[in-house]
Amino acid sequence: MKQCSIVKWMVGCLVAFFLQSAAAQSSAKAELNSASILIGDQVTLKLHAGFPSKNQARGFDFSVLDTVKGIEVLKVTPPVSATPGQIDQEVVITSFEAGMYTIPALLFSSAVDGQADSVYTDSLVLEVKTVPIANDSTQLQPIKHIIAEPQNLSDWTPFMALGLGLLALGILLYFVFRKPRKELEIYKRAVPKLPPHEIAFQKLDELRAEALWQKGELKVYYSRLTYIIREYLEHRFQLKALESTSDEIVDSLGLLPVDEEKKAATTRLLYAADLVKFAKATPEEDAHDRHWENVRQFVLATQPLTTPEDGDTTKP
Repeated sequence: MKQCSIVKWMVGCLVAFFLQSAAAQSSAKAELNSASILIGDQVTLKLHAGFPSKNQARGFDFSVLDTVKGIEVLKVTPPVSATPGQIDQEVVITSFEAGMYTIPALLFSSAVDGQADSVYTDSLVLEVKTVPIANDSTQLQPIKHIIAEPQNLSDWTPFMALGLGLLALGILLYFVFRKPRKELEIYKRAVPKLPPHEIAFQKLDELRAEALWQKGELKVYYSRLTYIIREYLEHRFQLKALESTSDEIVDSLGLLPVDEEKKAATTRLLYAADLVKFAKATPEEDAHDRHWENVRQFVLATQPLTTPEDGDTTKP
């Protein structure tokens, strides 16, 4: 009886030893939720790893999946550890080529005290099938003649509406572009255009009232001032001053019957304005009003003279 108890005790110790040894070893398992899929379908590779709870898990190594031609990894879920020493993870894969594919064994590793503990899963086989083509039993039918339908008024309604619309548009355009032309001619005859010198005087007064150079807007001030003299030269003497360079205008001034001092003052203005606009120069403060006054004097000296008896215009 005593010997039997000793035997039982020894057997129990051996079982506990083997259980403890098994618990202290790492293990890894892999399985597919389906061993066969159609081209383009997705399949989930489920992974499970067990390891001693004192170990620090490093996880599965998925780099080997990149070596399998024809298999594409779509998604890898984060590892989940429900209990210490247990890790579950999933990999979603697919394939667009029919055939038999071997999913290689995946390495799972953990470490304790700097010592690595590695274990592999089993390799798996995945079958990828082509999409079955159903048998087409449809027979070719003879070509049938086009059935002619009788025409009715509704078939012509869109064309009639289009024709009436074009006719109405033509009538409208006729009256729009015909009548205002006469009214515009009457308006032009009734309202005479201001002579160039009056336009210049008006713009000079507006420019002075805006006080641009006093606000530091020198570029705008000189652009406006030179435009006034250019516009006056173009309409008074028929020069292409608005589209000419300063040098071209200066050359044209030499041909005009104008006092030399007025020509020189205009020349100085044009070149000073170019320096302000293109070289960011800053003239002396008293030069701003002096240039304005020179333009005014130029217009005064060259404006046409009208006799009160017959209204004739003569050059100065």
